[in-house]
Amino acid sequence: MATSTLSPMHIVFWTRWFNSIMFDGNDKIFSNDDCPVPNDYKVESLENWCTITPSLEHNDTAAAIVFHAADYYPSQVPERKKNQPWILETQESPHTAPFRMDSEKMKVFDYLASYHLKSAFLFSYYSPAIMDVANRPLPMNFMTLQKKKHKAPIVWIARNCDATSGRQHYVEQLMKYIDIDSYGDCLRSQKFPKGKDRMQLMSEYKFYLAIENANCDDYVTEKLFDTFSVSTVPIVDGPNSYQGFIPDKNSVIRMDAFPDPRDLADYINYLDSNDSAYLEHLSFRKNALDIPARERLDPDFVNNWSDPSYHNIRSSWCSICRGILPWWQARQNDTTAKAEGITPAIDDSLILVDKSCMEGGKWDYAKDGPPFKPDWKKSTHPLKLLHEHKSAMEEFISQEHSDAQTAHIVWTIELILGTLFMVFVAFIVLRGRFLSNQRTRKSEIPMS
Repeated sequence: MATSTLSPMHIVFWTRWFNSIMFDGNDKIFSNDDCPVPNDYKVESLENWCTITPSLEHNDTAAAIVFHAADYYPSQVPERKKNQPWILETQESPHTAPFRMDSEKMKVFDYLASYHLKSAFLFSYYSPAIMDVANRPLPMNFMTLQKKKHKAPIVWIARNCDATSGRQHYVEQLMKYIDIDSYGDCLRSQKFPKGKDRMQLMSEYKFYLAIENANCDDYVTEKLFDTFSVSTVPIVDGPNSYQGFIPDKNSVIRMDAFPDPRDLADYINYLDSNDSAYLEHLSFRKNALDIPARERLDPDFVNNWSDPSYHNIRSSWCSICRGILPWWQARQNDTTAKAEGITPAIDDSLILVDKSCMEGGKWDYAKDGPPFKPDWKKSTHPLKLLHEHKSAMEEFISQEHSDAQTAHIVWTIELILGTLFMVFVAFIVLRGRFLSNQRTRKSEIPMS
């Protein structure tokens, strides 16, 4: 337990942030009100006990050094000092900075600050504000009130048309089978309307393509958060598991449950014409005023986002300030010769090297058109609405078959139809002959 009173500390943001100076060149200062000092520590000034600064003049005395992954160069780093931990910060997937997947290259860092839930410091696109959305009941006249009025049921707003996952190839094919209004730089089909922002535009559609540019554990960005916020149903692609990020399993439509874009188009068209079925994807907000969140929503989702106080101290810059205090204690003790500076232990359960990403090109198979055959196993779609409304024949035809099976099925159907047609023709001919014989017999009866 720490006992000595610590001087206020500076944490230096060493690199640029996407080639810009972090915080526009200003210091980010935390008071005890903004970021509570842990109970085991005493700091001289609670008004400015922790400062994150882009100024390199504090490097020698800094409590820690932070590097932005996208702007990090191994040849441009400060001299390493005892009990001055190095932190790698990023909200992008490891594909944007591949050294993050290399254990040897990551040895220079002590902590990771990222979107990953197992990061030492959480820099998430999510916050407890998502609970306000999940606990907001749908109005009785929701479909009219929300003005889901556009002809196209789906909207997409994306700048990056060279995503690691190859998502653009699938969307391009999907556009051939269903109307999609794309307002971004990628596959643009509509001009962005004046006087509206992105969120307003998203709210006018029934579905939004909330698909990430890469497939990595916990890589869930503002795309999904914003889609929930505007009461639109998200079509998603990202991590293998969305557990902890979605209110319940029915609240999203997984794109990889429909490897063939024609099947996804059919499903969206069905939902677009059936309000009751569409609202099933928003059912997590049903009875929001009557049923507690823990009985209505996914437990991991509730645990992650229901406690604002816990979120504030475990996430973003406040979490770094609090997490660095053991190092700052050891560094000051070592400097003042009050005690030997002992390097604090690092929790082995924390992630530093992130090798969770799926290899790029998940959707590249789609660019050549049908037949659509990925090299991965499709996800299970939680709702069975599409299948519940199929006849037995439709269900059989919709099942996956080999080319030989498909040919046999087609041949069998053609044979049956051909046979029925020949029977029908024979019936018409025989009926004509029968009627003709009847008329002949009547004409031979003498009139009285």
